[in-house]
Amino acid sequence: MEATRALIDCARRNANDRMLGYLSTTWALEPGGFSRALLGERYPPLVSEWAAQAAAAFRVAMDELAKQPLGPR
Repeated sequence: MEATRALIDCARRNANDRMLGYLSTTWALEPGGFSRALLGERYPPLVSEWAAQAAAAFRVAMDELAKQPLGPR
């Protein structure tokens, strides 16, 4: 989660008029695992720990971005 916050903090510090937005990718091995994790499901055959961690990082990113949207200063 700290890496997610650090990425957003860096983007905020370096924002300028050429910044288009924020890009993030997540990878999970099981189909639908990330979506299930976002919904709070924790059934191991369908939601890996990797998917749960990616969903937690996504939630942190959304919370941080809601505090102050990225954009030029």
